Amino acid sequence: MHRRASVALVVATLTVLTAACTDDPETTTTTTGPRSSTTAQELTPDPRLAAEREAIQALKDYTDLENTVAKAGFKDYFQLIDLVTSDYGKTYGEQLYSFQQSGVRQVGDATLSDFKVIDHHTVESELYDDQLSVEVCIDNSKVDLLYPDGTSVMQTEAKGRWVTTVTLWHRTGTQWWYVAGYLMDGGRPC
Repeated sequence: MHRRASVALVVATLTVLTAACTDDPETTTTTTGPRSSTTAQELTPDPRLAAEREAIQALKDYTDLENTVAKAGFKDYFQLIDLVTSDYGKTYGEQLYSFQQSGVRQVGDATLSDFKVIDHHTVESELYDDQLSVEVCIDNSKVDLLYPDGTSVMQTEAKGRWVTTVTLWHRTGTQWWYVAGYLMDGGRPC
């Protein structure tokens, strides 16, 4: 009896997981009792949606790393530069180096929410094959960047929750997504 319950639980769990692999409303799953049949389309995740999920996860991971590096006084800021495109990295790297040299530290954590993909297209480049732009709510309401004397580096308007468009590029032949830039959406709160 215990074995049948375990098998039924595994079948039910697999049905839920495979159903989550697609956003296609045409996909059907038929369930009768402890058995289920799943269509082949349901077992094949949409590669475009998978890429978008990967890019958003990469952005979340990047933000977590950015919080860690900033709270440690930007000592290891090069870790962030390794995860951005070379064009974005030039100016961003100069800013991070300046913060490190000035003894700036972050208090609090920036958080991300409300992701909305607004553009996803193929790029013809030797380095990158995919570009994704996503609107995201960046919450800096509990964040401050402070000089050693406690004075804030952040402008008042930077604190708060703002809709921001983040562009990410996928590195050809790898699993890596790189941040290519941030664009605050005209001060639109979220």
